[in-house]
Amino acid sequence: MKAPTDVTATSCSADSNCLLVSWKSLPASYVEHLRGVFQGYTVLYRAEGEPYEDLFVSQQEKERHEAQLLNLTGYTNYTVQVLVVTMFGVGVPSPAQTALTGESAPGVPPDNLTPLTINSSSIEVSWTPIPSKFINAAKLLGYQVFWCKANDSVFNVTTTELPSVLLTDLEEYTDYNVIVNAFNYIGNGPNSSLFTAKTEEEALKDAPQNVSGFNTSSSTIYLSWLHIPHDPRVHHYRVIYTEHDPPSGVTFYVDTSRLQRESGWLKIYTKYEFTVCGVNSQGEGPQSLPVIISTDMDVPSASPTQLVASRINSSNHVKLSWLPVSSSHINAPVLLGYIVNYKETGELTFLTNKTENTWIELYLPNNNTEYQFTVSGYNERGVGPNISLAYIFPSLNASSTGNNSLGAHGSNATNNTSGSSNTTLSGKLKGNCHT
Repeated sequence: MKAPTDVTATSCSADSNCLLVSWKSLPASYVEHLRGVFQGYTVLYRAEGEPYEDLFVSQQEKERHEAQLLNLTGYTNYTVQVLVVTMFGVGVPSPAQTALTGESAPGVPPDNLTPLTINSSSIEVSWTPIPSKFINAAKLLGYQVFWCKANDSVFNVTTTELPSVLLTDLEEYTDYNVIVNAFNYIGNGPNSSLFTAKTEEEALKDAPQNVSGFNTSSSTIYLSWLHIPHDPRVHHYRVIYTEHDPPSGVTFYVDTSRLQRESGWLKIYTKYEFTVCGVNSQGEGPQSLPVIISTDMDVPSASPTQLVASRINSSNHVKLSWLPVSSSHINAPVLLGYIVNYKETGELTFLTNKTENTWIELYLPNNNTEYQFTVSGYNERGVGPNISLAYIFPSLNASSTGNNSLGAHGSNATNNTSGSSNTTLSGKLKGNCHT
C-alpha cells in the first residue's frame, strides 16, 4: 500500500501543547482499487526518547486530511508519520516529519519544599527543580516565592533563579506559610502545596529576679521569684537545688509553670542552695543568684544504740550506758540530752530522769525483780524514738559469784566467773528502737 504524501506538522496557534498534522488524501481511484477494505489513517508520533503513540483518523471526503495531537509537552520536538489503515493491516509509513510544539508556562509545580536552615529571624527553604520536560519553553527564568505569617492573608513575593530562597527579617518564633511556582517568559506555572515553617526562639538572656523562700516544715521549702522582665518567651521555670553544707554533689531539677514552688522530701534541718532559670526551646537561660535556705528543725529521728545495764559493785545501783544519737539524726543545732524512763515490770508509771551524758546511775530498791528501761534523745523540738531494755535485777546472793550483763544491742547475758566485785546485771532483751 502507498504511504500518504505531503505530510506536514505545525504547532497549533491556540494551544502550545498541540500539533496540527496534515497530509494529502489518497486518490479516489486508489481507494476504489482497495475494493472496500480502506479504513482510514493512523498518525504515529513521539517525543525524542519516548515510545510511539498513535491516533486513528477515519476517512474524510476532502482533499487533505487533518488531525490534532493534543496534550503534548511544550517546546518539544516530535517525530510524526502517517500510515494507511485497511481491514488487513497498515501500510508503509510516510517519511518522518519533525515539529516543535509551542512555548507555554511551566506545566508542574516545584515539590518537596524543605527548610534548610532556620533561626529566630530567617528561614531558608529549598525545593526540587521542575523536570526540564515541563519547562515548556527555551529557558526557565526562575521561581516565584509567596510567603506570609500563617495568620495573615496578604502574601509577600520574591523571585529567585535558584531552587532555594532565604526569607529574612522575620518575627521570632512565628509560623510562616510559603508557596512556590516556576515561571518562564510565557508565564507562571501551577503553585506548589502550602508549606509552613516556624522561626526559632532566641535564647533567654535574663535570669529570674528576687528569688526568696522559707521553710514550711522540716522537709519542705517554699520558693518564689519574679517573672523575667519583658520576655514572653519563657515556656516554664526550672528550680535547681543541692545540699549546701556539706555539699552532697547531687543536683536536683524541678520544672514548674508558676512563679513559686514548694520543694518536698528534703532532709531535716539541712541547708539547700537554690537557683532558678527560665527555659524555652533553646534550653536554659541564665540562672538567678543562689539563695541558701534550711529546712526546719525536728525531733531526733533516731534512737541511741547499744544500751547496756551493769550493777555497780554490791549495791542496789545500776549503771546504764549507750552510744549517742548520730549527729545526722539530731535535727537541731544541739542534742540537749537524754531521757531515761524506768519502772518495775507490771507497774503503770515510769520514773523519769534526764542526763546530758551517755550513761546514768539509778537506784533499784528491789532485788530479783524485772525492770523496764527506755532511753531517748531530745532537742528543743521534742523527744525522739527510744531504745528499750528489760532485765531481771538479781538478788545479791545470786549475783555475788558471777558477773552478768545485758546489752540492748542484742547479745545475751554472759557469766563472768572471775569473782570480780563489780557485778553486772543479768536480764533479757525486750526490743530494739521504739518511737
